[in-house]
Amino acid sequence: MTKSDAVALGVCVLAYFFWADLLTNKFYSLGYYDWDFDLAAQTMWNLCHGSTRVSLYGTNFLANHSEYFAFLLVPVYSFFQHPLTLIHLNLLSFFGGAFVFYRIAQKNIGSWMAICFMTLFIIHPANIFMLLYEFHFESLAIGFLFLLFYFYREEKFRSFMIVAVLMSLLKENMPPLVAMFGIHALFGKKDKMMLWSLTPFLLGVVLFTLEMFVLTPYFRREFSGQNNIYWGAYSQLGGSPVSIIQFFFFHPWQVVKMAANEMNLYYVRDLFGPLIALAFFSPHILFLGFPVFMQNLLSGSASQHTIYFHYAAPLVVFIFMAAVNTWTIVKSRFRLKIVILVIAVIVLTSVFHTFHFQNQLTRRLSFLLGDRLNPIRWQMINHIPKDAGVVSTFNLLDPLSQRENLYALYNVWLDANLFTGRSPFQVPEEVAYALIDFNDPWLHSAVLTNPSLTSERLRKFLLDPAWSVHNAIEDVVLFRKGVPGGLQLVEVNANSVPQERGIHLTVDDRIELLSLKISQEMLSQKEVLPVTFYLKAKVDVGNRYRMRLVLTKENRIYYKKDRDIGYLLFPTSVWKKDDMVKEYYAYWLPGLGAGEYNVELLFFNMTKGTFASLRSVEDPRISNAVSVGKLKIP
Repeated sequence: MTKSDAVALGVCVLAYFFWADLLTNKFYSLGYYDWDFDLAAQTMWNLCHGSTRVSLYGTNFLANHSEYFAFLLVPVYSFFQHPLTLIHLNLLSFFGGAFVFYRIAQKNIGSWMAICFMTLFIIHPANIFMLLYEFHFESLAIGFLFLLFYFYREEKFRSFMIVAVLMSLLKENMPPLVAMFGIHALFGKKDKMMLWSLTPFLLGVVLFTLEMFVLTPYFRREFSGQNNIYWGAYSQLGGSPVSIIQFFFFHPWQVVKMAANEMNLYYVRDLFGPLIALAFFSPHILFLGFPVFMQNLLSGSASQHTIYFHYAAPLVVFIFMAAVNTWTIVKSRFRLKIVILVIAVIVLTSVFHTFHFQNQLTRRLSFLLGDRLNPIRWQMINHIPKDAGVVSTFNLLDPLSQRENLYALYNVWLDANLFTGRSPFQVPEEVAYALIDFNDPWLHSAVLTNPSLTSERLRKFLLDPAWSVHNAIEDVVLFRKGVPGGLQLVEVNANSVPQERGIHLTVDDRIELLSLKISQEMLSQKEVLPVTFYLKAKVDVGNRYRMRLVLTKENRIYYKKDRDIGYLLFPTSVWKKDDMVKEYYAYWLPGLGAGEYNVELLFFNMTKGTFASLRSVEDPRISNAVSVGKLKIP
C-alpha cells in the first residue's frame, strides 16, 4: 500500500467513525422523523423471524419496492438485530465506495488529485443529506455503482456481472443503470464488445421487466388496480407504463419542457454544484445515469426534485466519474499552473457550495441540541413489552421497530393504508399500546391542514373507552388498552367543574378558563405536576390557541412550557359554542428547587400570530399574562 493509499483509506475510516458516532447519537436522540428507516428495520426483523409480511406496510414488503437484497442481509442482521445495523451497512457502502472511487481516479489523474476528488465526494451536500436523512436500500447502491465502474474499466467481466446482479436487487430503478452500461459498451469497448454490451443490456431489461411488471404486481395481486403505487408520481405523463412510453415518443418536446422547468433547474444547480462544467464535458459518463436522472426530473413528487433525501445520492456517483474523466483531459492539455489554479477554484467553490446549505444542515442537525423529554420518551419505550403490538408517531417508530405488530399513527388520521390503499384503516386487535408524541411534526401538519377531520379520527381512536392513559408527561403519552375507567386526556362536554378554584379567565372573549385543579402529590416523587383545566367555548372559536404556563419566583422565570390546548385531539379551532372541555396535562419539573412559585398563564392566538387578550374576574383589565395561583414545593 502506497502512502497515498494509506491517506485515502485513513480519510474514509475516520469519516466512517465520525458519521457512525453522529448517527448513533441521532438514533438515541430520537432524531429520525420519517419512516423509511422504520420500514427497513422492521422488514429485516421480520425476515430474521421467517416472515416477509411487514405490519408497517400492511402487506408483503416486496409489494412496495423490489428490495430483494434484504434477503442477503439476513445473516448479518440476525447476528446484529438492531436498527443501527442498517446505518452501519449504509456507511460501509458509502465510504467503501468512496475508496473505490479514489482507486479509479488514481489511474487517471494521479494519487493526490484522486484524494482531493474523493474528499469532495464525501462532503458533497447531496451525500451529507442522504446520510443524515434515513436508511433506504437505494442508498446502498453507491458502493455497487463505483464497483461497476471499476470492473468495467478493468475489463473484469465476471466481477462486473456479479456486482450488476447484486445491485439490481436493491431497488427496481437499478437494473436500468446496468442496461445503460451495456449501451455504453457499444461505443466504449473494442475487445469483446458484444459480450460487454449485450449481456448487461439484457440483464438490466429482463430484471427491470421482471421486477416491475411481474413480481411487484404479483405481490400486489390482492389490491385490484394497483400494480405499483408509484406510477401515480408520473400521472402527468400517463396513467400506465404503456401510456408513459407513448408520451415519450409522441410528445418529446413536452417531456423536455417538463424536465427543464424552474424547479429542476435549481435541482440541477444544487446537484452538480461547481462540478457542472467538468461533468457536462463528459456526457457519455452522465448518460449512464440517464434513467435515474429522468426518474427524478419527471416525478410529480417534490422530494425527488431536491437533494435533501436519498433520491439524488446515486446520481452524484455519475457526476464525479464524469468530472474525473474531464479532468484527465484538462490535466494533459494545460500547463501545471493553470491546472493548480483550476483545482484550487473547484475545491474552494465546492466547500462554499456545501456551506450554502448551512440552514438546511443546521435544521437536520438539531438533534445535537437534545430534547429535555427524551429520557421520558425512552422510559415509555422501554416500558412496552417486546412482543406487544404498538401504534406510534413517526419519531418513535425506530426503537419500536423490532417487533411483529407495529403501526404508524399516520394511518389512523389518514384512515387508510398508504401502501395498500385499504380504507378505512382498522387497528388490529393485537395492538395493546399507543405511544404518542403530540409534538410530532407530521401530526401537527395534518391537524393544521384538516383540523376537523384529523382530530375527529384521533379522538375516535385514542379517546375510545377501551383505551386509557398509562403514563402522560407533557406531550408524550402512553396509552394502554384493556384498562377501562382510567384517566382520559380530554373530555368533551364534561359537566363536573370544581368550584373551589374558580378563575373565570376569558381568552379573546372566545374561550373561558373556568377553573384549574393542581395536584402536587406526584411532584415530590416523580417531579411531575398534574394540572386539570376546565374550559368553555363562549362562541364558535375557529382560531387555534396555545397556552403557556410559567413558574416565577422573585421575578425570575424557573420554568415555562408552551402547548396546544386540547392536545391535537380537540384543538380550539374546532370548538363550538358552549363546548365544555376538561383537559389533563402533566408538567415535568425536574430539579425545581424548594420555595413558593407564582403560576402564570399566557395564551397565543396562533391563527392571527398574536398574544391573546386576557381578562379575569379579579382584574377586568386587558392583559397578556394572568397569575392563577401559587405553587409550594417543600
